[in-house]
Amino acid sequence: ALPCTAWSSWSRLNYQRGEETRQKIDDQRAASMCMVRRFLGFLDELEQLAATCSGTLRAAFEWPVGCLGWCRAEGREVCKRLPMRVVCAGCALGLRSLKDEPLLKRWQIQTDDERLVEPLSQYRCSGDHRHGVIEGEDTARTAYYPPAMAEVVGVAVTTSPLQIVDGNVQ
Repeated sequence: ALPCTAWSSWSRLNYQRGEETRQKIDDQRAASMCMVRRFLGFLDELEQLAATCSGTLRAAFEWPVGCLGWCRAEGREVCKRLPMRVVCAGCALGLRSLKDEPLLKRWQIQTDDERLVEPLSQYRCSGDHRHGVIEGEDTARTAYYPPAMAEVVGVAVTTSPLQIVDGNVQ
């Protein structure tokens, strides 16, 4: 995943704070879109490599639900190229504040790897708890996935068998 700070709902509010803040956000957004374009180039290379080795290579891309970057042409292209959408909740995967409160950060994962869809889609907020507020030091902490999320993804892609159809890995 790429940093999402420039695309958050807070950036919409901060954009109104003045020219200096607007310029900083615009610069962050330009750098972010440059990284997304590089990721799209990486997808092109994966497709070429898969074609030369008669196989299928998979990818995934994550930004939070509601991230303004998804609305940009580059974000829409990611969704087109990685058509499966999975949403999971940080609180269900152990994301907690410094005060040990569950934090609701909803991650949107776009992928072409069906092995990720079912395992990650199970992690929704149960609604039976209060969430801490993502602010201050907790904001930076939400930039990292909790260990449980890494484990779910790791298990999904390493224990789900790849299929061989007509001599091609799928």
